[in-house]
Amino acid sequence: MVNFLSGTYTASFAHTITSTYGTKGSEWLSSLPTIIQKCSNQWKLTDLKPYPMLTYNYVMFGMMNSTPIILKLRCNPTDLHKEVAALEAYNGYGSAQVLAHDLNLGAMILERALPGETLASFFSDNDQKATTIAADCIRLLHQAPFASNSLLFQSLEQTVPDFKSTLTALDPFIKHAQELKKKLLTTEQEKVLLHGDFHQGNILSSAHENWIVIDPEGIIGDPIYDLAVYIRNPLTELLACSDPLTIINNRITTFATTLGYEPQRIYDWTYLQAVSSAYWSLEDGLDITRHVAFLKLLEQMDGYNKSH
Repeated sequence: MVNFLSGTYTASFAHTITSTYGTKGSEWLSSLPTIIQKCSNQWKLTDLKPYPMLTYNYVMFGMMNSTPIILKLRCNPTDLHKEVAALEAYNGYGSAQVLAHDLNLGAMILERALPGETLASFFSDNDQKATTIAADCIRLLHQAPFASNSLLFQSLEQTVPDFKSTLTALDPFIKHAQELKKKLLTTEQEKVLLHGDFHQGNILSSAHENWIVIDPEGIIGDPIYDLAVYIRNPLTELLACSDPLTIINNRITTFATTLGYEPQRIYDWTYLQAVSSAYWSLEDGLDITRHVAFLKLLEQMDGYNKSH
């Protein structure tokens, strides 16, 4: 008897899915119990339980025979195809291993990291240690070979928005973002297979590899983009702490020292990525208050924002 909560999800998760995917998202939510049942039958899954914190994907943990696994379901099969390809490219370079997948179901089975503590648990008392761990993880991940002409992976040029006026609180940051986009994308010295969503929650403790990375988006471009994503996370907690500017500055300094990148370029990518994230949130009908607060913090940082 398969034991799971058939497609149980919160109103917040449902809102995110329907805001992002519209009618297709609503239909996918309704079909979740059927998809889960088909996955359970196909891969002999047992003891499935949903993760309590869901964002853009429906994720469950359980068993496949005697192996602890993660079942990940995505509304968009194209996104799943790209994620599988990225994980397969990262195999042996510090990422979770894909055990099985079915694009028709929008489903894949991943090895489950145990004990599975996320790097987010280090915030904020051990943020320096966490940033050092993250630097080690991304250094290894960025060594993974990939087919540079892969049609699955978009480039950063294709990914970063064009930044048109939004008639919102984001508008004061648009012009500088446009300038940085032109500057950064025309001065790339190295292109790697980027994770694309490299933050503390996607770095998990694993008994056999210490730390592994999950949930890559698969983008080709400047390696510093991944560092920029990390620097602004976990966003809510970062904004709430007593001295976020010191944490942001220390992260930039640590990445610059350990990975050999220019601090100014790390800052610039952090600004551009933060505006990009806010812009995408607007497109999805989501609130950007936190994003704007983070951008205002960046503009207070001495020594980096001379060009703005």
